[in-house]
Amino acid sequence: MHIRSRIAGLDGLRAIAVLAVIQQHFGSGVYLRILGAGSFAVRLFFVLSGFLITRILLAAREAPDLLTAWRAFVVRRTLRIFPAYYLILGIMVLCTPSLRQHWGWYTLYATNLYIGLRDAWPEVG
Repeated sequence: MHIRSRIAGLDGLRAIAVLAVIQQHFGSGVYLRILGAGSFAVRLFFVLSGFLITRILLAAREAPDLLTAWRAFVVRRTLRIFPAYYLILGIMVLCTPSLRQHWGWYTLYATNLYIGLRDAWPEVG
């Protein structure tokens, strides 16, 4: 299996799932809430992402140097996810004053630790 092989149809399916989630959160998504499509779309997005990432990792097993392949995978994922994450986080900190008291947890990508230590979500509103 080649690491760069794509399944274009799955990209489109993930896009539809993302749009359904966004519409659920920010749109007038009454019909999505009634059908439960928003939560289904979240599950669909994660299943598809997990499938695609697993394909990449399984293909990497064929690499001559597994450690180098793993590092390349982590670097690619970091460069793909973190810029968008920190851009959105910056916008949210500017637009949501209550988020500022917990910005460190979000900046360090440690919100799950906060939730685990305090048995509660950070209050944002």
